[in-house]
Amino acid sequence: MINEHAHFDTFMRRIRKVHFVGIGGAGMSGIADVMNTLGYDVSGTDLSDNVSTKNLQKAGVKVYQGHDPAYVKARYNLSLTFMDAKKYEEAVDSFKNLAVLEGDSYRAYYSMGLSYYYPGLHDEALEAYDMALEQKETVNVLNNIGLVYDAMGNKKKELN
Repeated sequence: MINEHAHFDTFMRRIRKVHFVGIGGAGMSGIADVMNTLGYDVSGTDLSDNVSTKNLQKAGVKVYQGHDPAYVKARYNLSLTFMDAKKYEEAVDSFKNLAVLEGDSYRAYYSMGLSYYYPGLHDEALEAYDMALEQKETVNVLNNIGLVYDAMGNKKKELN
C-alpha cells in the first residue's frame, strides 16, 4: 500500500497546473480550493461570478468569465509545445494570448522572445525581451538580449 501511495504522490506532483471548467460550482470550487491549497497553479472558467469564484480569486486562483477555449489554449505548456515542435508562429500567438490572460507576464514575454529569436526575427525578439525586462530583470533575459545583438552583428558582417 505504501508503494502505491508513493507512486500516486509522485505522479500527482508531475502535474503543476490544473484548469476547471465550471469552477464556481459546488463541487468544482471545492476541488479547486484544495488543489490551490496544495500548491498547484489553478485556473478556471465559469459562466458567471458568484461567492465561490470570488473566494477563489481572493485565494489567488485565476478565474475567467465565460467558457472561451482560448483560456485553456493559451496556457504556458501548450505554448512550449509549439516551440518544441518548431512551430514558432503558433508559439508566438499562444504566448501573446497568455500575456493577455495573465496580464503582463514575464514568462510569456521571455518565451515569446525565444519564439522570435529561433527563426531569426531579431527585432521582434528584442521587443519581447524588453517587455519581459519591464516585469522582472533576470540574467536569462539580459543574456538572451546579448545573444540577439550578437546574432544581429554576425548577420551584418555577413552582408558586408
